[in-house]
Amino acid sequence: MDCGGDEEVRRQENESSNFFRKGHSDTVSTLANWRAPGLDGNNILTPEQKGCRKRARGCKEQAAIDAVVLEHSRKKNRNLNMAYIDYQKAFDSVPHTWLMHVLKIYGINENLSTFLKHAMTQWHTKLVIRASAGTVETEDIKIRRGIFQGDSFSALWFCIALNPLSNAIKETGHGYKLKASTVTETVNHLFYMDDLKIYASNNTQLQDLLKVVHSISQDIGMTFGLSKCQIVNVHKGKVVNAPEVELDGMIISAMGTNGDPYKYLGFLQTNKMEHKKMKQTLTNQFHARLKAV
Repeated sequence: MDCGGDEEVRRQENESSNFFRKGHSDTVSTLANWRAPGLDGNNILTPEQKGCRKRARGCKEQAAIDAVVLEHSRKKNRNLNMAYIDYQKAFDSVPHTWLMHVLKIYGINENLSTFLKHAMTQWHTKLVIRASAGTVETEDIKIRRGIFQGDSFSALWFCIALNPLSNAIKETGHGYKLKASTVTETVNHLFYMDDLKIYASNNTQLQDLLKVVHSISQDIGMTFGLSKCQIVNVHKGKVVNAPEVELDGMIISAMGTNGDPYKYLGFLQTNKMEHKKMKQTLTNQFHARLKAV
């Protein structure tokens, strides 16, 4: 047995793997910084999307805005209709045709678009099953839908792909109005990557917004994860029972007065942030893990 030879082969394989891993990392880092002129400056990415926006605080900023809306509705005894939208395997399902189309819509550099179009044709994977009887390996499997996760450029590209949906929601003019002494601001949705929350002043507005979201989501090949979608109707600052919402045969459940809080961006909430319930949940989880040690 030539152990030295085996060790040399493994060393070369590791060097090769590290080289390509570093090459991929350097490439996506360069692409993330090589943004089309004006991508941020001209507000191509809507301000409602904080998933990969420079100089934004990400989900912390969205959670703060959401908390302000909930508290305003509750303290002012205002009506507020909300919907939480979840997508099934969002990164895995967005079509490559749509990913390329949005680059054209927003005038992304032609050389960059050509590079990405070619790169997508090279995306593939394979399945390897190892057992005592031996190893079974499939042929290369082409990846024809979806986008990578875990690198900065893919996240940006994914947000650009959802940007037309964000614009369409804004164009409805619907939303919850935050009124101060001299300023009125309308909030109708928040995006953090694919986590979408919709706000409306009444049920009719909410129905209209849901139809817009559903229609455009279908057009770009995105499917609702119905088990994690939910609507909440708040009447004069309090959660009230409401009928389920049907969209082309799909049913979105309503929270109701006795419903469990929804976990949005890591926070349990109903018509308010449920801080006590969050503390109790964390305490229970801590005790359960402590007992398991």
